[in-house]
Amino acid sequence: MKLRQKISAGMGIYKSILLKKKIPVAVRWELTFRCTNRCQYCSLWKGPFPHELTKDEIFRITDDLARSGTKRISLSGGEPMLRADVGEIINYIAGKGISVSMNTDGVMVADRASELQALDLVKISVDGDEKTHNFLAGNKNSYQQAVSAARAVRNIGVPLIFTTTMTKYNLDKIDYLVNLAREYDAMVAFQPFKVMYKGVSAENGLLPNPAEMRLAINRIIELKKVYPKNIRNTMLSLEHIINWPKFSFVKCRAGQIFFIINPDGTLLPCDRADGYTHTNFPNLKNMSINEAINGLPTVICNGCGFLGALELNYIASFKIPRQVVKVLDYLTKK
Repeated sequence: MKLRQKISAGMGIYKSILLKKKIPVAVRWELTFRCTNRCQYCSLWKGPFPHELTKDEIFRITDDLARSGTKRISLSGGEPMLRADVGEIINYIAGKGISVSMNTDGVMVADRASELQALDLVKISVDGDEKTHNFLAGNKNSYQQAVSAARAVRNIGVPLIFTTTMTKYNLDKIDYLVNLAREYDAMVAFQPFKVMYKGVSAENGLLPNPAEMRLAINRIIELKKVYPKNIRNTMLSLEHIINWPKFSFVKCRAGQIFFIINPDGTLLPCDRADGYTHTNFPNLKNMSINEAINGLPTVICNGCGFLGALELNYIASFKIPRQVVKVLDYLTKK
């Protein structure tokens, strides 16, 4: 995300807060629920698969988002690389001046890297060393696919982040993952496991022991002090998740400044919430983004440790003044 885009996004967030107006500053767009992995902490790959928006429908909705103040779109899934037109979608979004990133398990990235050059960031899922990752991904080729993708992304000069879902099976892999990020001149983002709407049960054996999770997060904090450029989590977010599964209160802006779009065009405030007052969600195939936003249900949630949402909430709550100071300092030197 370029500096001017960051400043513009920040202005959009504060405009939303000060005017008490819903603005889709940040959007995660799940292009498909189809996936090549069979991750134990997700059940989207089991189906049913909704009818996916066509390329022309995605372009039309992108135009509407641009007019409505969207500054950042993260393409996700499922696996977005399974769409043959993902390169065209990336280029179209970027052409609207919107910062665009992509979440992927790495499949086909090495073969289609030229289609990803307009991305501002690629996020590749890696949950441990090869044995651990393949076990959690349910795919014996997943790790090699991920590191091949990482090499391809670095070769085209796009920034790279490895994303890790913390379960009981990989809490002892923190050092390995930080070293992997160092090897690829990248970052790693640690996300604590949460039972979500996606059909994953608390009884599936993934839940870590809270004491062991705390030890793992303390280790991340130690490594953050040594390798700050290789760990995506801020100290503020690490302090927030250290008491997992209980989280300190941070006012959530889901449905105000950030939103989720499902493959069929359904709009959600968040897909990590504990529940909603109703389930009649608006669909962007049938209405504008502003009409859909006003028809969204209220989010009911006890909090989460999802890094992207956390940092947007911190910005909206004026809790990161140091970042503002750094931006101003950067601008005055230019």
